[in-house]
Amino acid sequence: GGTAGLEAACTASEVGCTTFLIEKEKTLGGLARQISQIPEKTRIAHFPKYLEKRAEKLQIILKGVEANVDFVDNFKPDIVVATGSKSILPPISGL
Repeated sequence: GGTAGLEAACTASEVGCTTFLIEKEKTLGGLARQISQIPEKTRIAHFPKYLEKRAEKLQIILKGVEANVDFVDNFKPDIVVATGSKSILPPISGL
């Protein structure tokens, strides 16, 4: 559900692939969304918001859902791309 995953899912869907983006968290945007909370970085928030609206129009998002093997198998996927990454902020004072 970060910016790279959103872009990949949207592009795959737009070229005709049956695509689902499954995000464990209630929000999308990953680290970009977190960094945009820094006062000097607020403009970064525009990109994940744009990607989220693009994905919502394509109706490919499942938020607040943990993707375990049984859940994903129900979709009968040909390909699964998953990172399961965890965003971390750099150890900078004030973040």
